[in-house]
Amino acid sequence: MEKHYRTLGLPVGASKERIKKAYRKLAKLYHPDKNQSKKAHEKFILINEAYAHLSEDEQIAIYPRSPRSKSKKKQSNATISKDDLERKMEWARNYAKLKNIREARINQISYIQLSKSPMRKVSLLVSILSTLMSFLFVLDYCLIPHNSVQVLLNKKMYNNDSGLYDLTFTNIKNDAEKLIFSTDIDDLRIVNSVCNFSADNKLFALDKSAVFGQVLYLNCFNSYNSTAYFNKGSFYVMFYFFVTIFSLPIVTLASWGPNSLHIMCSYVLTYAALFGFFILLIVLTQ
Repeated sequence: MEKHYRTLGLPVGASKERIKKAYRKLAKLYHPDKNQSKKAHEKFILINEAYAHLSEDEQIAIYPRSPRSKSKKKQSNATISKDDLERKMEWARNYAKLKNIREARINQISYIQLSKSPMRKVSLLVSILSTLMSFLFVLDYCLIPHNSVQVLLNKKMYNNDSGLYDLTFTNIKNDAEKLIFSTDIDDLRIVNSVCNFSADNKLFALDKSAVFGQVLYLNCFNSYNSTAYFNKGSFYVMFYFFVTIFSLPIVTLASWGPNSLHIMCSYVLTYAALFGFFILLIVLTQ
């Protein structure tokens, strides 16, 4: 039994998942349709034999055993060895085909079960919504020009919940509109020194995103140039996290069909996207 683990390059007692993964990798590498050398053929036979033994497949019962010969003539041994190799190669090919057929049947059954379960509709809905959300994030933050709003500083206050300082500004064109820019204490010192918040009736500019209306940047102006500071209270502080996690379900849509990748993604990536929506909800409610 130990030699079979060695054939697959695994330690003794490796899990069934590792055995299956190692078999697939080596079977593709040494498959006779891809590798025509004699050593590759022999290796392909050993790989299939090892996997059949370790997975306790009933097909191992019909594995062709090498006949024992008492003859010491090299010619005879060479002939037996060649015939033996051909019989074993035929068994290995048939075994590999049978294994692929079994896996295809399992995937087909799993796909049918998934199609009949509520998870099919949930997975489809979440995949479409999360893909759309990812697209909107990129569109809003990177592609569509931001709106610049002229504002006056109204007040500064420390937010115990977020651990940030909230600077509340008033839109000079709409006194009822209050816009909040958040930053930490270190950046507040820098922003204050550059923007000079102590000056009376000093105008500032806030950049707002066009789609979600998030305050993104505070722009301070002086005689020479303008300086922009990022709003750490915006959910775009987690831009790359949200775009990544909401883009993952694209794999679910792209791999649609009775295959193991789609079946796995329908569960794993759906829950990952739901987790992303949960985090987004927490960020928005803070």
